[in-house]
Amino acid sequence: MGCLAPEAGRSLAGAFRGNVLDQGFGLAGGREPAAGGGGAHAPLPSLYDGRERLMRWIKKNLTTVLLMVVLLAGLSLLLYPTVSDYWNSFHQSRAIASYAESVAQIDDDTYEKMWDQAVKYNKKLKKRSNHWFMTKKQEKNYNEILNISGTGIMGYVEIPKIKVSLPI
Repeated sequence: MGCLAPEAGRSLAGAFRGNVLDQGFGLAGGREPAAGGGGAHAPLPSLYDGRERLMRWIKKNLTTVLLMVVLLAGLSLLLYPTVSDYWNSFHQSRAIASYAESVAQIDDDTYEKMWDQAVKYNKKLKKRSNHWFMTKKQEKNYNEILNISGTGIMGYVEIPKIKVSLPI
């Protein structure tokens, strides 16, 4: 009959060949037992060992890292105008569409009142001694006159020949 106890002279570890522990997945992280230590595992590496390894990696790959940083900086400098232009045109077109929609919803009486306010403002502007500098009150009045959509846009300029629309 088969006996579950290990045979005489054999160690229990021999009965577990092919076990997970023999494949290096034990508690010691796959390290071999210390030499002459009676099966004791080597100590886990300290934090200092990780820093040392990192410093060796940096020294070994410093030129590669620097070249990658320079490449990314150069690429971002080259792409900035294109990305910036796309971003600004996207937001300008949205602002213009919002303004055009607000103007389309205004009735004729409100439109005439706003137009008359703008004409009066321009006449007052001619009478002022300094046309360029405004007080806070004058600036507030200026910003409220044609602010239809509430975004501060009072109109837009469209140049079809170069396909540009700019909010004012």
